[in-house]
Amino acid sequence: MPGASPTEADREIAARVMFLPAEGLEKMRRACFSTAWSAEGAVSCQMLAMLHSEGISGMKLDKAESDRLYDRGNQHYLQACDAGDFTSCASLGGMWSIKLRSLAPESDQAREWARAVVPLLEKACRAGIRRSCGGLSDIYEMGRGVGRDAIKATAYRAQEDPAP
Repeated sequence: MPGASPTEADREIAARVMFLPAEGLEKMRRACFSTAWSAEGAVSCQMLAMLHSEGISGMKLDKAESDRLYDRGNQHYLQACDAGDFTSCASLGGMWSIKLRSLAPESDQAREWARAVVPLLEKACRAGIRRSCGGLSDIYEMGRGVGRDAIKATAYRAQEDPAP
């Protein structure tokens, strides 16, 4: 899936790191371009992407580089998820769910995003990351890129908030 555009929250975070020391930027670059796929690498790539998208902290304003870094961050999450880091599955699924919620529920674009989001959230939910179960419940309850399914929505909601 394509990298999402920076949100207002992303811009606020980027503004806070506007004056990162050079060694902090270098640490982010190393993590981003490491082949040891990890959530740390993903966050580092996304932070660098935000800096490039805003042209701050000494970074050249460069939309193409920003997009490339977001995509690399997504690749970190996907690879880490496939290797069993279910927090990475939840993080990427949650971010992509934001895009899914912005689309017309029955559109082709929503179906395309749902094909990417649902498997990530399912892996995380099965691993016990309850917020991912809630995300799945919302997707099925509203029919976002999938057929509405009250039974699945209810089952996932129960996993999000199990009875005491």
